[in-house]
Amino acid sequence: MVLSVWPEFNASAAGVRVYSIIEILKRAGWKVVCVSPATYNEAASLLAKREITVASLIPPYADHQLGWPVYDSSQKPALRSYPKEQRLHALKSGQADVSNVPDAALKILEQAQDSSGAQTQPEGWKTTIDAVLSDHKPNLVWFERFIMEEMFGWRVQELLPEALRMLDTQDLHFLREAREGAVRDMDVLHAELAEQQREHGLLGLAAPVPSFAFTAPLYLSHPLMGLDASSDDVLNVKVKRELASILRSDLTAVVSTHELELLRKEFRVPSEKLCLSSFYFPYARLRSILRSGESLDPVSATFDAPGSKTPWFGTVSQKFDHRKDFVSIGHFRHRANVDSLRVLKQYLWPEIRDRLMKLGQADARLYVFGAYPSSEHMRMHDPKQGFFMIGPAKDARRELSKYRVLLAPLRFGAGASTN
Repeated sequence: MVLSVWPEFNASAAGVRVYSIIEILKRAGWKVVCVSPATYNEAASLLAKREITVASLIPPYADHQLGWPVYDSSQKPALRSYPKEQRLHALKSGQADVSNVPDAALKILEQAQDSSGAQTQPEGWKTTIDAVLSDHKPNLVWFERFIMEEMFGWRVQELLPEALRMLDTQDLHFLREAREGAVRDMDVLHAELAEQQREHGLLGLAAPVPSFAFTAPLYLSHPLMGLDASSDDVLNVKVKRELASILRSDLTAVVSTHELELLRKEFRVPSEKLCLSSFYFPYARLRSILRSGESLDPVSATFDAPGSKTPWFGTVSQKFDHRKDFVSIGHFRHRANVDSLRVLKQYLWPEIRDRLMKLGQADARLYVFGAYPSSEHMRMHDPKQGFFMIGPAKDARRELSKYRVLLAPLRFGAGASTN
C-alpha cells in the first residue's frame, strides 16, 4: 500500500478508510506492507504496532525522458521550507540546506524537538520503492490517491509488470476542485448582489440569500461543470493527470455512484477498470440487524480502533432519549470542512438556535470537533451563543454517540466527504 500520508484514524475519514482496507486484507490472509514518502510520525508508529511493515520512501528520480526531474544534491530545499514538524528529521538526514541557519538556531531546534516527545524514526526505515518491490515482490500494489500512482506506479510497472496495480481515488480530486471553484464563484456573486442592495438602499427590503443556498442547482447541472478538456488551465491539467492515472491502473476504486457514472459516461473509462468501493461494514452482521430489528447500538466489533478501547464498528452508545445537543466534526486541513465551519457559524447555527429559542429551548448547544484547528478557528468559540469549539476528539465514535443531531453543511467535496 503506497500512502500519501500515514493514516490517522481519529482525525479523518480517509484514515478510517485506509485502516478498514488494511484490516480486510489482513483478515483475508494477505501480508500488508505500508510505504509512504511522508515523515515518520505517531500514525506510522501505530501502524507498526499492529504488526504491519512500514517504510518511508525516497521519491524515485529518473531522467527527463521519463518526466521526472534529475535530483541535484547540491540544490537542497532550505530548512525553513519544511513544515515545522519535519525540520528536525530534514536536519538530521541531511535533506535540507542549512548554510544560512545560525549554529545557535540549529541547536535550539534540536533541543526543542528532541524534548517534545516526537516519534523517533527507526534505523534503516527510509528506503526506495525499488528495494520494497525487490524484498516483498507483491502481488498487489494499492495506491492511495492518483499522485502516489503518478510518483511510484511507473517503477512497479517496470520492475513487477505482473503485479496488479490498484488505485483508490478517495475522491475525484478534479471534481472536488471544480465544485469548490463553483461555490467560490457563487460567493463572489452573492457578495456583489449584497453590495448592489446596499448601494440602492434595498438591504432592509430583501436580505441577500446566503450563498450556500445556490449550491444544489450547480450539482444538478452538467456533471463536468464547465470543464473543457482542451483547456490548459490548472484544473484541466489535473483532470488529465488524474484520468491518465486511472487509465494506467488495472483497477480503480471510487467511493460514490456519481463518480462512477461520471467516469463511465463522460470520460468513457472502461467499466472493467472501475469498481464501487464506498464504506466497509460487516455485511453478515448488518443483515442480522436488519432482519431482527435490533438496535445498531452496540454493533459487534470486527476489530479495535488503533489506540482506543472503542470498537471499530459502532460503540456502546447512549440511547437516543438520553442524548442531547448538536455536533459537527471534520479536520481543518480540509478546505471543505473550514468552509463548513464558516457556514455553521455565520448562517445555520444562528438560525437553528433562534428557532429553538422560539420553541422554548434556549439551552441548545453545538459542539464542533476537528483535528488541526487554527487559532482563528478556535476564536469562533462562543458559549453565549451555544457555539463550542472543542478541537480534536480523542475518540470520535464515543463523542458522536452523545449527541442527537449531526450538522455537516459541506458545500463542496467528492468521494468519502460528500457521502
